Amino acid sequence: MKKIALLCLGTILFYACQEDDNRAHTEIPSVVLNSFHTKFSNVHDVEWKFINEGYEVEFEIKNIEHKAFFTDNGTMPKHRYEITVEELPSAIKDSIARSYPYLRIDDPGHYNFQENEFYQVELEGRNDLYKVFYPNGRENDSIPYWD
Repeated sequence: MKKIALLCLGTILFYACQEDDNRAHTEIPSVVLNSFHTKFSNVHDVEWKFINEGYEVEFEIKNIEHKAFFTDNGTMPKHRYEITVEELPSAIKDSIARSYPYLRIDDPGHYNFQENEFYQVELEGRNDLYKVFYPNGRENDSIPYWD
């Protein structure tokens, strides 16, 4: 009986710790929520997390997954959303075909970082790669892939 009680307590504590960074809508500062709702409308499946001194939000618009990061003052330094491989600029697809002919493009995304436009892709193969590209097809190693 004691073992069952300890197991239950351990399970409860584990799940309680897992949820620490998920924030209820009421815990997000109003300036952040106002900025979010000003930039995005018709959102569904909204999930907020406190990450690195800011707020990350995952949501859907018209069945397209989005992710945005807001600072405490409501600015949005980064935002990404899913796109199809067909929506990737030709220059990026050509660059990948030349540099990584043995890898397959997966999970492409349009990525705005500090008001600059990028695209990110996962390149699947024996060893997966995560790359960020300028629209002209040039790789950008200074901007981190954002999962």
